[in-house]
Amino acid sequence: MKKYLFLITLSFLVEACHTHSFLPPTQNTPLFTNKEQAIFSGAITYRSLEINGAYTPIKHFAVMGSLQVSNAVVPELGIGTYSSIYKNKIVGEIYGGIALCNLYYKKEDEKIKSIIGSPNGHYNFDITMKGYRVFLQPNLGFRISDKINIAMSTKACLWYFTQYEYYRETWDYLNASGSHSKLADKDSTYLKNVGAVTIEPAITLKTGGKYGKFMVQTGVNLNITNNEKLPVPYHNIGMFIRLGFNVAVDFNDFKKKKSSTNQNLN
Repeated sequence: MKKYLFLITLSFLVEACHTHSFLPPTQNTPLFTNKEQAIFSGAITYRSLEINGAYTPIKHFAVMGSLQVSNAVVPELGIGTYSSIYKNKIVGEIYGGIALCNLYYKKEDEKIKSIIGSPNGHYNFDITMKGYRVFLQPNLGFRISDKINIAMSTKACLWYFTQYEYYRETWDYLNASGSHSKLADKDSTYLKNVGAVTIEPAITLKTGGKYGKFMVQTGVNLNITNNEKLPVPYHNIGMFIRLGFNVAVDFNDFKKKKSSTNQNLN
């Protein structure tokens, strides 16, 4: 129980360090082995709620979708392929797709909390980001047993913004009362019709039963095109942690049970 409380606390602390820009999405790692399988998962953090799903109607082809609700509502759709590398114990996948990325956030005097919880400054934000991203995501998964799956994935995203405006001020309090303050830092970027690239390697652990598993995913997000002339989609500490629950549905199992029942009746 203590390790779960530690993970929950750590994920909330990491997410609390993200500013009000886009958040790295939870990466979908279904690890399919046969047609007519489906995976549904949900993840929650301090700043976001996510729902993911994937389905393989025919062998070696899958569709996926997700919805992230955080500072913005980001829907994502993708398709891909998968293949067993070794007896359904090692699975390789690759997915590609697109997500709409529109965000608007404006707030003044948002308090900065210190470690002990007392205010020691404040932010001013004015953010507008309009555009989309396309992604390519290879997965390498290890189906150790029905109870444990591990996946390594890397999400490479190409972003395109028709409008990118980011302005932030950080003010420090000079005394405990907060009656006097000074401008400590500011960051501003105003761009149109520009692109950016992010790379997001991650590792996902799923543990539990055959059809339901707890999920922990952690990774880093790297702004490859980080300079003054290009947009920065993620303004954060460069690390993310996701906690969630994964549900698997294998329609082949239902067919086998139905066939076995019919044979017994006959």
